[in-house]
Amino acid sequence: GQCGEKEQSVKLILNTKQSDCPVMLAVYASEKDFIEKKSNLVSFVIDAGMKEKIIFIPENVTEIAIAAFEDCNKNNKLDKNFLGIPQEPYAISNDASSKWQEPTYEEARINVNGLNEINIDFEYWKNR
Repeated sequence: GQCGEKEQSVKLILNTKQSDCPVMLAVYASEKDFIEKKSNLVSFVIDAGMKEKIIFIPENVTEIAIAAFEDCNKNNKLDKNFLGIPQEPYAISNDASSKWQEPTYEEARINVNGLNEINIDFEYWKNR
């Protein structure tokens, strides 16, 4: 971070479905970014089998939303079938329901003030 800018560290607990798939994860700090998926606070690929990831959030950010998926075929995108149904396990913060529609920022946002850990629960679409 820049000089004098404080950051808060938060540990993400990754409850993945597959042990051999890398995870692609993005953290969004506004509704606009979450919906458009164009810019994010941070994003990264997490190696297969890793169950935890520490992220750093700037002090001026009070809430975030997280979207992640297990990239089992390593093509850097969440695979969907011709109906648009995700074929790989994915996760939205707050366990925002996303079976028949895109989850909203309201559903996914988490207040990060004083927060130390966030559970990220991955699931296949068919099991939601």
